[in-house]
Amino acid sequence: MQKLTTLERTNRWFQKYQPNLNETEWQELYLKLIEEEYNETMNAIKNNNLIEFLDWCIDLYWVQQWYYYFGGTTENDFVNPFELMFNYISLEWLQLVQEEMIVDLIHAVADSNYTKVLELQTKWNKVGKVIKWSNFVKPTEAIKQIIEKYNITLITE
Repeated sequence: MQKLTTLERTNRWFQKYQPNLNETEWQELYLKLIEEEYNETMNAIKNNNLIEFLDWCIDLYWVQQWYYYFGGTTENDFVNPFELMFNYISLEWLQLVQEEMIVDLIHAVADSNYTKVLELQTKWNKVGKVIKWSNFVKPTEAIKQIIEKYNITLITE
């Protein structure tokens, strides 16, 4: 079976899990999520937590892309999650593997998101944010494997 592209995977997940909102509601939701993911990313840096940092950089990318998809303007000067990532990590062969590494990280987060079971949802925790049930598998182990594969380290100075 051929693996779906990252865009196909995120679109399918979105169509299955997200409620129906109008364009303005989507933009407002994703602006809040961008702020939330950015704050989590910065906390991971403060705590020297490489796994959470990589996870939240991908989450930040994900919510920014949906914001733009729903007509959000580029007037908001968001932090580029990949520039942020590469400002704080060190790779042995950075230029050669960064695109492959990003795709691997996106798939790790997507795999985790797909462990959320929509049928168990009885209400939304926050509009547009799926509640994590007991079946949810964090992307931690997959991210650990990616860290090892690319010999990623967090720059703390």
